Amino acid sequence: MPTGTYLKSSIWNGIKKHVHTINDNTKWLLRSGYSVSFWLDNWLDEPLTGKFNFPVTVYPLLKAKVSSFIENGEWILPATFINHDVSIRDNIHEIIL
Repeated sequence: MPTGTYLKSSIWNGIKKHVHTINDNTKWLLRSGYSVSFWLDNWLDEPLTGKFNFPVTVYPLLKAKVSSFIENGEWILPATFINHDVSIRDNIHEIIL
């Protein structure tokens, strides 16, 4: 997420109004998943916080990385997560690790 400070730039004024559009249309590449937030980053078609309708107040508590749900090259998802929405589970399992 962009910070409130920046170095003087000749192009920043032209693109800063489009930062939200860029973020909304950007996906993470997982690789090992150690640097990608499971809940907050957009590594599916939208962050999982949106799919689960979590209130913004709980965002600081959501610390898990994608790597926390991968074991021996396989997805390990909790049953409560899988039962919430089968299409989310299917989308995750389509990602090749």
